[in-house]
Amino acid sequence: MRRMRAHLSGFLGIAVLFAGVGAPAQAFYGDAIKVGLLVPIVAKAGDGLYLSASELETMTAPDGEWSILSETAQTHGLTIALDTRITASIDALGTLAPSAVEQWRDSVLETDPLLLPWGNADIWALSADGGWVFDAQLIGSLSDTDPLDLVAWPTGSVSRASSVSQARALGYSHLLVGSSVASGGIDYAASASLALAVSPLATTSAPADAVAVRSLLVDGTVIALPRNALDVSAERFAAVVDQLVFSGVTFVPVGATSTSLGSEPANSGAFPEALRDAIASLDGDSTLVEGITAEPELLLANRIRALCVLSNDVGSERFASAANTFIGDSTWLSSALFISLASEYTVLSNAADVPLSVSNNSDALVTVVVKVRATSAIVQVDTPSIAVTIEPRSNVRIEFPISTVANGRTMLVASLLTESGSAIGRDVTLPVTVQAEWEAFTLVFFGALVSSILVIGAIRTVRRRREAS
Repeated sequence: MRRMRAHLSGFLGIAVLFAGVGAPAQAFYGDAIKVGLLVPIVAKAGDGLYLSASELETMTAPDGEWSILSETAQTHGLTIALDTRITASIDALGTLAPSAVEQWRDSVLETDPLLLPWGNADIWALSADGGWVFDAQLIGSLSDTDPLDLVAWPTGSVSRASSVSQARALGYSHLLVGSSVASGGIDYAASASLALAVSPLATTSAPADAVAVRSLLVDGTVIALPRNALDVSAERFAAVVDQLVFSGVTFVPVGATSTSLGSEPANSGAFPEALRDAIASLDGDSTLVEGITAEPELLLANRIRALCVLSNDVGSERFASAANTFIGDSTWLSSALFISLASEYTVLSNAADVPLSVSNNSDALVTVVVKVRATSAIVQVDTPSIAVTIEPRSNVRIEFPISTVANGRTMLVASLLTESGSAIGRDVTLPVTVQAEWEAFTLVFFGALVSSILVIGAIRTVRRRREAS
């Protein structure tokens, strides 16, 4: 119940920000009215990256949350706002995408949904001071979406008096904003009531909650479900919508607002320090990769994706914890660039070339330095470091020449570095067994074997000649 009150207060805070959203109360069984209802279908945060086939199958199954939301929207003519993270994840699977998931996607796209930036990013929040410019071109590239097709939906928790014009300058042509900023915008007071009605924590009946929502609606009102999937029970939502239809509500399409309008939101809501720290962390990542690639936005794409998803929750009590997780992620680069080694390597001579593979899972062309050292003196690495350039989504096999000094077991330690010497991920170790005497033994053995064969052949030849004579 505490979370429900907190959620309501958050919505009301946004209502104050956008002002002028109070609608006169109306009886539940009053005149028939036409209302717009925005239904966001947004992936749960997670790591903010592409969704797996199993996640997509679960959410789009007949009893999955996305299926219930989309079916309810299609049945009653509601407007779907679709997270492009979902469509990009399906596209990324290619031929591995389950057919049922593709069918669900196609049915939703047929409704001509509004296309949200990756993870429903809050572009106003991402405009906090920092080195990165989160323009529509950059955000659209994360999901291979035309920037002009993106409809940004700011939370309203963080804004400036110039937020709308700033969005236009960044290349966003349309927004979903409050009713005080644009005529026909979202009524946040009625939306707050709807949020309580569809909450997974709701304790009252759906009909009773529908009465509360209906009392705040007048002809032309636009309401929206909570933007975060964790705050919506799809089953409750379907039940509440059925009750609203029963009460005389007809749903009409919701249109996005052009960023060319003259109105601006109130300058309200300071940028949370955790958000500033998260953006500063991305700036630090950018500095790290400067010596690796000339395409930092491609190498940092997954970090930007995760930050977009983080910004979607900037106004909630979950944000600080999520921001700390983002800031503390020290594995993002090593998941894109890494070394692969054999489980063990045996050397049977005085010299050998030890193979290893360097993989690049990003879309950027990268140049890294691979350094190899031995943990004992029985092996010497003749060329301890090699710079290698790797094409996007590929790997390169390289070999390190070594010389053996004595027999025994040792370890080779391989490190992946930037050209400036900064480490990329953890070192990788390779057990090495040196048995150099086996080379001489092998030569003697094969030499003796060949000699034996020649002698036996000669003896047989002599015998045959004697027998013939």
